[in-house]
Amino acid sequence: MAKSGFLFVKCRIDILRQCSKLKKIMITILLDTLPIEIMALLLVLPAMVIAGILPFVIKRIFFRDYKGESQEITSAKFSMIGGLYAALLAFIVVLGWQDLQDAENACHQEADSAVNLFRLAGGFSDSVRVPLRGKLREYVTVIIEKEWKTIAYGEQHPEANLLYNSIYNQYVHLQPSGEQQSALYSQSLDMLGRFSDGRIKRLLASRADMPILLWVVLVVGGIVTVSFTSFFHSHNMRIQAAMNAVLAGMIVLILLLVTVLDHPFTGNMRLQPDEFHEALKVMDEFIHIEQQSGK
Repeated sequence: MAKSGFLFVKCRIDILRQCSKLKKIMITILLDTLPIEIMALLLVLPAMVIAGILPFVIKRIFFRDYKGESQEITSAKFSMIGGLYAALLAFIVVLGWQDLQDAENACHQEADSAVNLFRLAGGFSDSVRVPLRGKLREYVTVIIEKEWKTIAYGEQHPEANLLYNSIYNQYVHLQPSGEQQSALYSQSLDMLGRFSDGRIKRLLASRADMPILLWVVLVVGGIVTVSFTSFFHSHNMRIQAAMNAVLAGMIVLILLLVTVLDHPFTGNMRLQPDEFHEALKVMDEFIHIEQQSGK
């Protein structure tokens, strides 16, 4: 009995994981296919139309013999539900913005560490410096040209992963000679840790996804909030319909903002590999300066 219960729970967890992965893929495809402006129009306009019609439907069904006795009760309930939903939306947006900043900081840390490793490699012998710098430069190039596309789906590129492991292994097996190289090696290991940490954080940021249950709460909460406003009886139904439509439009826009923040490497509003472009530029300039100096 206990074993069957465990298998049932495990099966449900696997299903939820697959659903979450499928949801991420679908949202990624939509954000990559449609510009955010077009998607906003396709989502906001139908929501506003439905919300604008809803007060007339509610009035026709529930308010034929309305005498105003439940207005205060409806107002109190709406204040509670609306306040809770607004607080939840604000909390989710703040968390999403923090996650976006964390992803951007991870990219900056990884690119900056790659440049520092590139510079520190200049203190080693030619047999170490040349292949190490070549791998670092190739790694940054692969990030820009290849992995930035696969990371939208939360996947690392095999070539980038191979170069990363090769760089790591070269430092692990490096045998410094002399006090100067030992000091440079110690600094390089510290920088290698930052480099590795930045890469891991960037990959984790690309795979982070808001749970399906939370999306259900946000969507259902939005529907309930907009529906509740339709239960306020008004003699001017056009004004009430307009307010309903505006409220629905705002909620949909905020949910779209949450979606964009939840997918920092997806769509036309995604983070760009500017830090890695700058890192590549700095590496090339550094090589050019060394060549001019005759090193």
